[in-house]
Parts: sequence; C-alpha cells; structure tokens
Amino acid sequence: MHLSKLKINNFRNFNKLEIELHEGLNVVVGPNNVGKSNLSEVINYLNKDPNSSATIDDFNKYVILNNIEKIKTEPPCIEIEYTIEHYLNFDDEDSAFSKLSNILVFDPSTGNVESNENNSKAHLIAKTKLKYIYDYKEIDIYIKEMKNATDFKGVYEVLCKLQGHFKWNFYNVTTNEVLDKKFINNIFEIDEISATRTTEKITEHSKKYVNEKIKDKKIETFSIKQDITKVIQEKLVDVKEEINRDIDEDQNQIGITNGKNKFVSNFVFDGELSDFFKYELEDDAFGFPLPLNYNGLGYNNLIYMRNLLKQKRNNDYNIILIEEPEAHLHPNMQYKLLGYIENLQEQESDDVKIKNQIFVTTHSPNITATLSTNNIVLLVINRDDVIPTNKAIHLSKNFKFDCVKSLFEDPGEDEEERTQLLLQAEAHLSKFLDVTRSDILFSEKIILVEGIAEKLLIPQYFENLIKEHISIIELGGINFNYFLPLAFNTYKKILCITDKDVDIITEEENGLELNIERYNEQSGRIDKMFSLLSNQVKVCQQSKYGSTFEKEIFIENYEDGFETLMLMVLKENIFSELVKHKSLNYWHENYAAYVTNGNQKKFLKDMIIKYKELYDNNEDNKELIEKMFFTNLFYHYVKNKKGDFALELFEYKDKIKIPTYIKEGIEWLNS
Repeated sequence: MHLSKLKINNFRNFNKLEIELHEGLNVVVGPNNVGKSNLSEVINYLNKDPNSSATIDDFNKYVILNNIEKIKTEPPCIEIEYTIEHYLNFDDEDSAFSKLSNILVFDPSTGNVESNENNSKAHLIAKTKLKYIYDYKEIDIYIKEMKNATDFKGVYEVLCKLQGHFKWNFYNVTTNEVLDKKFINNIFEIDEISATRTTEKITEHSKKYVNEKIKDKKIETFSIKQDITKVIQEKLVDVKEEINRDIDEDQNQIGITNGKNKFVSNFVFDGELSDFFKYELEDDAFGFPLPLNYNGLGYNNLIYMRNLLKQKRNNDYNIILIEEPEAHLHPNMQYKLLGYIENLQEQESDDVKIKNQIFVTTHSPNITATLSTNNIVLLVINRDDVIPTNKAIHLSKNFKFDCVKSLFEDPGEDEEERTQLLLQAEAHLSKFLDVTRSDILFSEKIILVEGIAEKLLIPQYFENLIKEHISIIELGGINFNYFLPLAFNTYKKILCITDKDVDIITEEENGLELNIERYNEQSGRIDKMFSLLSNQVKVCQQSKYGSTFEKEIFIENYEDGFETLMLMVLKENIFSELVKHKSLNYWHENYAAYVTNGNQKKFLKDMIIKYKELYDNNEDNKELIEKMFFTNLFYHYVKNKKGDFALELFEYKDKIKIPTYIKEGIEWLNS
C-alpha cells in the first residue's frame, strides 16, 4: 500500500498542484522556497492532527490577494486530496482492506471497489480529502466582520480574528461525510526526520524503542525498581536519617503530626528504566566513553537517522519523511547514506518484510548525482503568474516521448527518432549528472556552456547571475540535446551558449577560401523538438564571424583591445613591436626581423603567405580577411590554454567587452 497521488489547492505556496508518487523512493528537489518542506507537511498530516499547528498563514496569500471580493462573502478553503493504492493478495493476510474500508472508491468500469487483475490479486484505490474550512453556522459573523474590509490587509486581519472558526477535517470523497481522524491516522505509520537533529532527540526517540524491547523480553520492571530502591536506600541511609531528624524538629511545631501520620523522607526509584538509557561514543583503542554532544554534528546526524529508521516496529505500511539528510555530511558520507536509505524500501524485521515509502527533500547535488531519474521528483514554480503556479514532475517522464509529445503540434516527422533521442538523453544525463552538473535540478534559470572559459568569465561580467541563483553548467562537448528535456513541463529557462564551429575562412586544395554565406547559414544544433520551446530554450552562437568563444571575444575587441589580447597570448618580447601594427602587410614584411625561433618563423611564414594571397585577390573583403588573419593567429596561441586565458582575462574585464551573442542571451534569460 502506498500514497500514489496528491492534489493540493490553496495551501501555503501551493495552488492546484497535482503530484504522482512512487511506491518506493521519492527524492524531491527544486529551488529554495518552492515548497519541498510544505509537501512533507501535507504527507505528515495523515499521521498527525493538522489542527495542532493550524493558522491563517496556511492559506495561499496570492489566492487571497486576487480573490478579495469573493472572499469577503465566501470564506477561503484549503483542500488536499490523498489517493492511496494497494494490490491486495487474496492468498496472504492483509490489513489493507480494513484500513481503507471507509475511503475505498468504486472502479467505474466494474462497479466494484477493486479491479481484479487476476484471480489472486485485486487493485484497491482509496481517496480522502482533508479540508480547512470555516464553520458555516457562523457565516453571519464572517460576512459582518468582512463588510468593511477593502484590501488584502483588511481581509487578512479579519481572517486572523476569526481563525478559531476554521478547522481541519478529513472527508469521504464520495459521501462528503466527516471521518474520524483516528481512522486516517491508522492507515500509515509515518516517521519524520526533520532538518533539525539534536543529541537530545537521538536519545528521546529511542525511549519508546527501549521500552518495547524490555516488554518483548518479558522483563519484570517492578522487581528491578525494588532492587534499585534497596541499593539507593542502603547507600544513602545517612542522608535519609539526617533529613528525617530535621523534619522531626519542625513537624510538631508546625502541626504536621496529628497522632496518626508522620511526615518522613525516603529514596524510592519509581521512574521509567528508559529514562536512564543513553548512547555514548566509545574509544576503539582504550574503551573510555564520551557523551554524544562531544561528537561531530555529521556523525550525530547519521546516528539519529539510523536509530529512527532501524527502530521501527512491525507496522504493515510505513512512510518515512527525511528532510535534508545531507546536513553536516561531507560528499562521501552523503553517497553512503543515500545507499542506506534506498535499501530501506524493504526491511526485514522479526522475520517480517516491512515496505517503506520514502520521501527525501534535498538541496544536495551529491545526492541527486547518484540517483536514477526514476526516483527524482522535480518541484518547480512559475513566479511570474498572478498566482504562482506549481508543478511536480517525475524527471523520468520528461525523457519518454509518449509523455511529452502532447506539448507540440509538430515535434518532428519521425516519432521513432524523437523517442530514441530522449532515450539517449536519459542515459547520458544519468551518466553525466555529476555533482557539478546536478545543480541544474535546483535552478529556475540555467546557462549551458561548452567550455571552461565561458563558465569562468560569464559570472565576472554578469554579477546578477549569482544573486538570482542562475546555474552555469559546463557540458564539455556533450550534446546540448541531452540536457534540454529538463525544460519539458517545467518553467525552467535554459540558455544554450554554443560555438558556431564553422570558420568563415577555410583551407581548400587551391588555398584559403572565404565563405560568408556558409557561416551565416549555420544555426544552433538542437533538435527541432526543443526549438519549439521558444519561451524556455534559446541558443546563442557567435555572430561576428568567430567560430569559438575566444575568436569572437577577439573580434569583438578588435578595435580597442587588439594589442592587449595579443600580448596576453604572445608572451615573448619579440612580438611586442609587431602587435603595435594591426596590418597584415606590415607583418608580412617585418615578421622575419623579429622572430628568430625556427618553428615559429615557419608557422608564421606559412600562415602569412596563405592569408596574403587571399587578401591580395579579394578587393571587396580585405578588411575582413585581415581581421580573420589576426583572429586565427590569436586562437592558435590560446586554444591549448583556454582556462588560463579566462582567468587572466579577469584582470581586464573593464577593458575587454564580452561578446554580443552572450550579452543578448543573458538579456533574454533575465527578461
């Protein structure tokens, strides 16, 4: 039995959210303040009374703000619908039917409460609604109080004043009758591991477990308490007698003694044995103990989670909620912990198999880097809507063409080709979604770049990217198509900054050839399916005849930064005079006087001769050919040290302009 679906309306930052859930492990990821903790709270309501912490702040404020006139006469309401599914095996003992009996829904195809898959199993579906609603017997009071409210502040103040008239209740979705919350609380045993984990909680949680172990062993606690009392009384007899002498001196005078009773002191052990249970650290070599609060937070975090998860009793159906398991743990420990959590989907306890449905909320790219897309639930929000819209996507569905083809009128002629592309994308994403690239799951805006230079330099030129939590992911030559399915069904904006990889001047059999038309025809290499997501995906490439980032930045700064850029890569003093002259003819006539190294001289000679021939035979494009000569000369010296060049460029960012195609892409991303 597992929680298979949630519908959440008007609860905190959720508005009309639907989310499907896996039977086993669900790892919920997304940007900050997207609602991960709120989702855990909704699930936890199945096992605790939501009225114990209910406030008017549970309402979605944007819904109130945009429905003021309606709310003045009709109290707002929160609705949460839970769908629970179970495959009932007729051959085994199973408590699911009795647990779900009051909320089973009929299968419209059969008219029964179950769908028989075969003779031995039945598929049960149960639903219940949890509502936070106003007591309509007091509606006249509500309307009277709201009469003078004119804006959000006024409506909010009235809601706060009337908070006592709102109440959470569970309902049968078919009959709308109120259900006893004890019935709902009995369906699942839910254990919650919050982000705040202290040494006190480690021992506190274990007390129930220790008491159950004492009971299982049929240990007679009364006789133990008597034995402890006897030892205490023997050891502290002198203390007891001295206290009693002090009492005797006073009780006659104050009137305590009445001839029948006498006020005396004693030592009696009457506490729970588990109150004296505690964990300690023990030195492996010498065996001396240390208290837990002397331990590091990371290890205490692990101890706390281990105890809660392993000290579970034989409950038929369990849900485990874990918030930020990565707290205080270094990456290797996070990897190990996740493997431990995954193994908890099925536990052996007292020869009984316990199935756990597990929900993990995390901000850790170390954790997501080790997961299959099948286990990742991506929580996203469109903050640009009047009422921000939420979505929850099972990441694996974005890589199944049948699940996404409805998004397009014409995703491409070949459906099989699209299917194969997405399958390849999922395989590559699982392989390459390492700790540096998993950040892509937690950001609402993403920049994909090909190389290290762009990754290093873009944040230097656009400082707002860091403030807005925009992730820059270096793909290192991996196909951009493999990462773009992350945009499906989400509100993510993805900017692809990719090299044109087409040179305007190419070397042919008869020498160099200038081909402007071919350069202009080259477009971004992303599949047509993704180009249809024009509001979410944009490809930016060089536009001023550069084929790489380094070439384009040189061309962009050709007029004012020529000498600066050339001297950054031409370190030898022999070039210091040459770079003062932005002239192919000057270099042709003078390079030999400055360059003495044989290999360098030969390289320059060959390159200059080729470009000089093209230059002399092309009257219409002399300026462009000359510019491309120096561009390609510059690139020859920078291509094997792009990272170093990017780092050195930090010092010149006030003098060197970022290429236009990158600037335009960032403007689109921020729009």
